[in-house]
Amino acid sequence: MGGKILKSGAFGAAILLAVSACQSTPAGDAAAPGSRAEFRSELPPEVYDFAFANAMAEQIVSGCRSLKLNRSAVAEKTEALSQEFEARGYTESDFRHLGRNLPLKRLQDDTIRYIQTNGIVLSDPSTFCTAGQREIANGTQIGAFLKG
Repeated sequence: MGGKILKSGAFGAAILLAVSACQSTPAGDAAAPGSRAEFRSELPPEVYDFAFANAMAEQIVSGCRSLKLNRSAVAEKTEALSQEFEARGYTESDFRHLGRNLPLKRLQDDTIRYIQTNGIVLSDPSTFCTAGQREIANGTQIGAFLKG
């Protein structure tokens, strides 16, 4: 598959977006010993899922002019994740670290799998629209980030 699959930095931007509302706080009693180090070495599943869904929604929108990004849904999920991780003692610097050390191979593999599974043909905008409408109809996290 030639060319770029994702817009440059969409995944990294999604991760940083996930904590944009998070204030920089020191790790306190909410973080168990070693948990921040573990967090820095492995992306939490809920953060990856959010970032991947956001990135895929952005890609669908870029390929389908009849769909728009549901920015309010993205902002709500961003705020919820920010509050959850802030309460657990994580800092903005933890997320910046993750943003610089993204699992790019995993992202690429998941993106290719998503494109193949959902019948998206990069040169055919209607396939992006079909995939997006299906996500909306099925009430998925990707669909929650789309509106049409």
